[in-house]
Amino acid sequence: VLLFAVLFGGILAGVEGWDFEQGLLYVLSNTLGLPNPLTQVNPTSHVGRSTSAIIGALAMSCVSAVMGAVGLFAVFTRLANPVAEPLGEMDLHQLSSGQS
Repeated sequence: VLLFAVLFGGILAGVEGWDFEQGLLYVLSNTLGLPNPLTQVNPTSHVGRSTSAIIGALAMSCVSAVMGAVGLFAVFTRLANPVAEPLGEMDLHQLSSGQS
């Protein structure tokens, strides 16, 4: 989330003529959905508002993907353990020579 906010906060700050810090804080507030924003600036130009809308959509996609990956990590670990344990017990020389 922080890398996303740094990248797109810088882009939005450049489009709107803000300081980098204001762009970063605006994107963090927007991405995290904070009820009290971290900064008082808002995009005023058409390009800034359009950029903000695109950044908001990308933010939801990126945060959802990260949350899904973290949430499914435990499931994938449980699914992989029954397969990985027998493979760990096999001798690599037997595998390479075709013996089981």
